[in-house]
Amino acid sequence: MNVSTKTASGALLGALLAATTVATIHANGGDALAQQSHGVTMNQIVAAWRARQDRVKSARFEMQQQYITGKGTEPGKWMMVPQYQGSNADPNRVLPPEDVTHDLRRVVIFAGDKMRHERTGAQWWAATEDFVPMQYVGIFDGSDSIAYYGTPSNTNDVRSLGFLHPDKAYHPDRGSVHVLPILMHYRALTPRLSSFDAAKWIVQEQSQIVEGRECIVLKRVNGVRTYRYWVDAQRNFALMRYSKEFHTFTILQLDIAYATDPESGSVPQRWQFVKRDTDGRLIASGHSTVTNYALNCDVPEGTFEFEFPAGTEVTESGKRDPYIVMPKGRKRAITAAERDRAATYEELLATPSGQARLVQPRRGTWVWNLLWAVPVIGISAAVAFFIYRHRWR
Repeated sequence: MNVSTKTASGALLGALLAATTVATIHANGGDALAQQSHGVTMNQIVAAWRARQDRVKSARFEMQQQYITGKGTEPGKWMMVPQYQGSNADPNRVLPPEDVTHDLRRVVIFAGDKMRHERTGAQWWAATEDFVPMQYVGIFDGSDSIAYYGTPSNTNDVRSLGFLHPDKAYHPDRGSVHVLPILMHYRALTPRLSSFDAAKWIVQEQSQIVEGRECIVLKRVNGVRTYRYWVDAQRNFALMRYSKEFHTFTILQLDIAYATDPESGSVPQRWQFVKRDTDGRLIASGHSTVTNYALNCDVPEGTFEFEFPAGTEVTESGKRDPYIVMPKGRKRAITAAERDRAATYEELLATPSGQARLVQPRRGTWVWNLLWAVPVIGISAAVAFFIYRHRWR
């Protein structure tokens, strides 16, 4: 139910506003006009966000996204793949040669401070210099941060990759523009799912119009970067627009539209973003539409758990060597020497750890003869010592 706060004037409004904001929002399950835009403070905005966050304990969102990768914005294998570095591969190739449009599907599930984000669709892969089918899963389980990029089949050029950060304090996608509309609406004050820090933001302007709605502008400056939020006071400060500027050039802009939910008030319905470099060149853009959602829903057991499938190459923070997950959960470490020797994925699978592409001496060389002689001499000495000991017993 929507409830409008009655107007007041002068000091009376200022005195009553802070005291009644939280009570008004909690008393009305849906979004309300929390206060007039005149004199709104950051504390009042945070109170409204916290009230919405407390009401929505869990959620599931399904989205369709049309995503555009800008021409010349992706790396080639000369940059990313060790065996091609320093080769005669052309570092000036334009990849991709034209803007490329993809259709992606995303799912976001959260409960408390845990979250799962899935994406299916094409992913750029430097080793093949092309887009390949790939599934992404990003999870924060309350303590560990997990990211998985899975392919239908693993080869030297294209294989599944995993990244594990034990005890990392946040989800790997908490700052992603693709899920930011959901997280800023329902988890803006959860540090593990949002990078927002109220102490670093100020209210810059009390009134600006965005898509026909009166918004309050929040601002944060970090060196040469400036960040802005436009929040809608009529919807309990729902985020309408987000921008990032480098010096004075806007390098990212995100716009969000909402639907009205009869039980919970405003719900993110669709959003679009454009990301450019400082020369104005398109890096990426996207348009997302929510196809299905549920608030305060049951979350199946195991949603925030993940085991890397066999064949996945995993990098784990705090460990020197990455490893390949083998059948039955075994881990095959990839040593620095094997990486220096540019061992292929197939060679790593076929050899014990440290042995891939290890140069073997040729028969007939003195090294080969020495390798044979050493064990023979050792065995002979051991036999002689054994005989000697037993002879005098």
